[in-house]
Amino acid sequence: MHGIEILKSEKLDDWGGIFERWIQELDKILEITGGLEAPYVHCEHGNTHHFGVSAAMEGYATIREVMGKRNDFSARLDLALVSDRYLDIVESKWWEFSLLRLPSKSIIKDKMSNACADAQSYSSNEKLFSGIEKTIRRIGIAFFTPHYLEGQSFDEARVSELISFIKLSVCPDIIAWSFPEKSRNLEYWHRKYPGVIAVVKLNETHHSLKVADPDGPIS
Repeated sequence: MHGIEILKSEKLDDWGGIFERWIQELDKILEITGGLEAPYVHCEHGNTHHFGVSAAMEGYATIREVMGKRNDFSARLDLALVSDRYLDIVESKWWEFSLLRLPSKSIIKDKMSNACADAQSYSSNEKLFSGIEKTIRRIGIAFFTPHYLEGQSFDEARVSELISFIKLSVCPDIIAWSFPEKSRNLEYWHRKYPGVIAVVKLNETHHSLKVADPDGPIS
């Protein structure tokens, strides 16, 4: 069970290929590990790494944990993606919850808005960000990993309901999901983790980036 929907913004059409690879790579990881391991279980970092690897395999230059500033304090950017046309400033969030009931709409919205806010407020004085002739896109991505208890069965109808609920809650530009057959027995902490939902919103597109500190390097 997997899918990709590009819902609103033609400015993110190129990300469709990344998510196709994202789904393929998750299948490969589960195949290699015998269904015992997947990156989406490992919080924000595991999900961001998986997405970044997928982007790299689609031809993007990918850089993690890029030093910069946010609201006048030192900060690290979760992920920078560079292609022939774009420089993407990407911030991610993650949340897990029980698949037995729909999650809090306010938490879903907060995770998405916080990712967008972090992408919006990031600044850097590095040449990649201040001296490059590319369209800069500030993008938030939230990863949601539902789980259920040992002894319970995977419910595809409930997952479909959850995807629709998230889509209506945050009106994303892209929503993608992967619940592979091989993940049915993936267990952590006496829970089963059948898959992951990724939600993307484009916060801003522009052609120059605010410089973090023109007087010197970032401390």
